Amino acid sequence: MIIKSTRIPTAHSSRIAAYLANSADNECATWIRGCPEDLKLLGEISRISGKQYSVRHFVISPNEQMTQQDFALVFVEICFEYKVSITSGNRASIVEHVRPRRSGIGNETHWHVTFPELDLETGKILSSRFFKIRNEKLARLCELTLGHPVVPGQFSKQVHRALTKERPSLDLAPFETALREAAFAAGQDENRWLDYRPRLLSQSKPPMNWTLNNQVV
Repeated sequence: MIIKSTRIPTAHSSRIAAYLANSADNECATWIRGCPEDLKLLGEISRISGKQYSVRHFVISPNEQMTQQDFALVFVEICFEYKVSITSGNRASIVEHVRPRRSGIGNETHWHVTFPELDLETGKILSSRFFKIRNEKLARLCELTLGHPVVPGQFSKQVHRALTKERPSLDLAPFETALREAAFAAGQDENRWLDYRPRLLSQSKPPMNWTLNNQVV
């Protein structure tokens, strides 16, 4: 599972709304909750409040099929991790995108979730500290909870330590097994499995870190 997030600038609230509404390369785009006007309204609220960002955009892309109950678990864990208030949670938009697989056989489903950057209940901005590590932790947590295959990421050591501390009842054995197997396959010492990091493919840097056309979905 891959979970990524971006902060959408206030001036581009209409653009994220149009992107999520347009099926583009997707076979279909379904608004499960909310509508494009909701995101435009968040942009207007942030503009009036003088805030730089209006929307926190999450992309949830699982390797396995998920039921509505499975997705609900992921949604709740994101809210818990980022301390999304009930007010902001009720203003979340959820869009399901279905597109053909690259193999040309069947379809794959991923979800987009947006929250207000500005919490009207507390007047605070949604936390963005160490978001890459936190998103990777969320992905591993959901994989382990849902019984999905564990996909090693760039911050496995930090994630493993965090889950050990924060979720002591969670069985981390599949996490260790996945890292051992990945280390062995890469020709590394599997006994140093916690140090394993997959190699990153060389990519050119996008012009903006939130550019919608470059989202990994």
